[in-house]
Amino acid sequence: MKVAIVGATGYGGIELVRILRQHRRVEELSVYSSSYAGTSFGAFYPHIQDIYRGILKSVETKQLADDYDIVFVSAPPGVAAELMEGLLDGNARVIDLSGDFRIQDRSVYEAWYERNAAKQSFIQEAAYGLSEWNREKIENARLIANPGCYPTAILNGLAPLVKENVLDMSSIIIDAKSGTTGAGKNPSAMTHFSEMNESLKIYKVNEHKHTPEIEQVLSEWNPAAQPVTFTPHLVPMTRGSWRQCMQRASHYQRKTFSQSMKNIINPNRSCEFVKTAFLRRKKCIRVILMIFPSRLMHGQTE
Repeated sequence: MKVAIVGATGYGGIELVRILRQHRRVEELSVYSSSYAGTSFGAFYPHIQDIYRGILKSVETKQLADDYDIVFVSAPPGVAAELMEGLLDGNARVIDLSGDFRIQDRSVYEAWYERNAAKQSFIQEAAYGLSEWNREKIENARLIANPGCYPTAILNGLAPLVKENVLDMSSIIIDAKSGTTGAGKNPSAMTHFSEMNESLKIYKVNEHKHTPEIEQVLSEWNPAAQPVTFTPHLVPMTRGSWRQCMQRASHYQRKTFSQSMKNIINPNRSCEFVKTAFLRRKKCIRVILMIFPSRLMHGQTE
């Protein structure tokens, strides 16, 4: 496969380069940037020069659509929505890492992201990229909306419980903690060393953009789903994250519940980077999720 990454200089871009250079089916990898065309990729990440020495190219949507099999867009919200008309005018399949095509309701997107939504036709065409539960749609999709980091872990943990209707859907509380790279590469007062070091900081309470994404998928899985209580925190570490989901149990049959647990814990069914523990305490079910840096995984499920 010939693969291109648009917006390769960010933290998402560098992880894509590292992963794709080890992928046995990727024959050619190119990196693109609207701001740093002509600059060596190694100027931003010297530690990766042993596996990749590409030069950043200028973003030309027609060339990307015609010359590549897969195009990743690892750019801030709004960029992919502007580029998509040209990117889909060819044979390339596009995987967008921003939230531009995750939210089906344009008005909901605009309320949470405070920007104009993408065209409805692109939103409807995009397959939500939670591969553990949406594999069939992803296989044939031209446009894939990659899930956010928080939703990936939270939804994979809650899926068997929500799908089997064993929860009180009005009671879901999510306590989430993330390293600072999740906030992106651009520095801010919140991620400044002297603000974060030896500290733990709650942020964007009832304002985080991943909230409607989580609620949308839960509603698709279970019509009884209601708004969740989602509380994200920043912790003083570079990468990695931890989620704890707490909710009341409604009713469940032991056989059904046990089978649901097997579905997600089975390495062939669940993603490699999610470790899930289910603890039952009287009428409350607690789901603990931990995301481990991929360099620790060695290709196996923890």
